[in-house]
Amino acid sequence: MTSLRLVGVLTGLGVACALILTLVAQTTAPRIAANHAAYLQKAVLQVVPGGVTQEPLEWEGVQAFEVRNAGNELQGYAVVCETRGFQDVIAFIYGYDPNRESVTGMKVLSSRETPGLGDKIEKDAIFLEHVSNIAVPVENDALVHQVEFVKPGQRLHEWQVDAISGATISSRAVVKGLSDSTALWVPQLKKRRSP
Repeated sequence: MTSLRLVGVLTGLGVACALILTLVAQTTAPRIAANHAAYLQKAVLQVVPGGVTQEPLEWEGVQAFEVRNAGNELQGYAVVCETRGFQDVIAFIYGYDPNRESVTGMKVLSSRETPGLGDKIEKDAIFLEHVSNIAVPVENDALVHQVEFVKPGQRLHEWQVDAISGATISSRAVVKGLSDSTALWVPQLKKRRSP
């Protein structure tokens, strides 16, 4: 009888904990979604310098935004991208300027990369500078050069990005995601641009 009572108490505690966790998750979900949306809106304007307004693009398969300046002229586009990192999926957003034909910025939206190593993709000044100044010229509806990943200190061209020493897997993952995404979406964005 004692073990049956113990099972009942443990089952009751388990059910109570599950109900509490469900209630907390349902209560906090709208706030978490609102915070995520606000963070994304801020990130859109950070990766497209000079942008003041944004409008989501209705494209299937990608989350993208058209960004305009104070004079309501097209400033560029922002595209959300996900790629597989060392630990988990890395979500980031990058900006694209169709007039300069270049990536104008990159910001990590979510990452579970190793603190002190893989998270350098968010902090390394040289890496961030390189991914914020990548030439992505379009010719015949395709990129002239894919974005390339090179060893640290080996960058020779504007479409190359130096790896981060100690965070090679994470930086390679971001560059691969950026390369795949720009190859797919930049030619379409270039065609879409307003005259």
